[in-house]
Amino acid sequence: EEGLYFWNEIVAVLSPYNLLTDVDKPMAVILIDAIILYHKLEDKLEKEYKGNPYYEHKGKILKNPIMADIFSAYQNVIRLMKEFGMSPSARCGLKVEAPSNHKNSKNKKRFFNVE
Repeated sequence: EEGLYFWNEIVAVLSPYNLLTDVDKPMAVILIDAIILYHKLEDKLEKEYKGNPYYEHKGKILKNPIMADIFSAYQNVIRLMKEFGMSPSARCGLKVEAPSNHKNSKNKKRFFNVE
């Protein structure tokens, strides 16, 4: 269910610009799996540790060991999203034509003061 939600979100963003081909779909599935893992680790931190990245053990404050897993999962998601051009730096130099049904003239005028 969560995977389907993210699949629909990613397809909705990439498909109109022809940035998701049949060849890309397995990689998109890997991205979705990475996003789900990240969310599961965040949920585990919240449920088991009340969202606290630190914990106390024998009077010492220690970094929660799950934080390394969360950070690793986060980096993996960011890396994979960049592969699909889902960050400003990943899109620099990328030339994409707006879909024919895309209504961007209102935003173009608003942000760039052009018609």
